[in-house]
Amino acid sequence: MNAFAGDYDEDHFKDPYTFNPERYLGETDGTPHYAYGAGSRMCAGAHLANREMFTFLIRLIVAFRILPPENKEHAMVLDAMKANGCTTALSGAEPERALQVFYLDSKNVELTRSTLMERWNQLPTADPIKGIRQYHHFDSRQIGEIEASYTSCSTDSKLYQMLTKGDKKTAKRVHSVIGLLKNDYIVAEVLDKWSLALITGVDIIRASIDLQFFHPAGPSLSFSSPKPNQAPNQSTIFPNEIIARLVEHPKATRRGIVISAQQLASIEDIYSEF
Repeated sequence: MNAFAGDYDEDHFKDPYTFNPERYLGETDGTPHYAYGAGSRMCAGAHLANREMFTFLIRLIVAFRILPPENKEHAMVLDAMKANGCTTALSGAEPERALQVFYLDSKNVELTRSTLMERWNQLPTADPIKGIRQYHHFDSRQIGEIEASYTSCSTDSKLYQMLTKGDKKTAKRVHSVIGLLKNDYIVAEVLDKWSLALITGVDIIRASIDLQFFHPAGPSLSFSSPKPNQAPNQSTIFPNEIIARLVEHPKATRRGIVISAQQLASIEDIYSEF
């Protein structure tokens, strides 16, 4: 694709040849830029690259004052075609130019660092691993395991298990009715608790499931078949109410069913993140 034409499209960008980073503040209509390409062949690491650039720029701003050069000959080249060593590529290295570097004194560095740390601690996080954002280099060791380090040259690293205990092949998360079958055992949320149920019917068109519930509500290892006056007994639910599906059927007893301790642990782990 012609990324240059897309980035400098005057129908999409106001004054595209003017250096104006503020144009990206707030809401933007459509694709903000084409540095990563677009469509099915778009750069797969775009989100990671944006995070790395954000981290790099924050550290740069904290440690340095950035001023325009005194000598205009050393000014940055803003013309994308002139700055690109290969004009047929999406991006390229700018020619080497002199930079003026001013170190901040320790007082200003510490003041800025403490201010940013206070803001950082107030940010909500959905990261599955506490502290994962402090690392910038990751190596895959085996399925479900990564080695995280501060940089690629760091001697200290830490191993993380990316798979939860709920992925031990005893219970699996459910996101849709596709793949669910009649007589499967699933776990559903009812009145802020999880309950074990048997699928008695699946409606793919309506994306709904008919269930027969067992009692009591979890956590428990043994469950009895429902009595006519017990609620819930039979019900129709939708995928957003399903927590997990048991990979193996529970053991049948005279009064109902029994699940293993491993199945219970898997259900509890998945339910804690539901």
